[in-house]
Amino acid sequence: MIAQHAIGLPDFQRRCLDLLNTAVTKEEAPAVHAAYLTDRIRFNERKPQIYGTIFDWDEHGQLSPWTIEDEAGVEERRSSVGLPPLVDAVEDARNQAEAEGSKPTADYSARQWEIEEWSRKTGWTE
Repeated sequence: MIAQHAIGLPDFQRRCLDLLNTAVTKEEAPAVHAAYLTDRIRFNERKPQIYGTIFDWDEHGQLSPWTIEDEAGVEERRSSVGLPPLVDAVEDARNQAEAEGSKPTADYSARQWEIEEWSRKTGWTE
């Protein structure tokens, strides 16, 4: 959990992912934890995610999965690590956002610029 939320420490998160992947290979950690951290890192690097675990407000004001690499294979990857179908995850995320009163930003483009700028300043991107 600490690694997952240490978004301001790119080197730390990457190192934790390496250690976590080793632990998963040795069956010492659940693969789902590596899936979540993989997607978190890729989101911060502004790369498409692998498992579809990261959600953000899209340009239409909908809470949606961040861009997914190889969307056709996402359900198989999710299943392989013990994640529910993406459609269920989307519904859960949107219900949680509604329950918490979360709303999309008024200016999608400005929000994307802020995220890009934060990613550069923090060292996730160049």
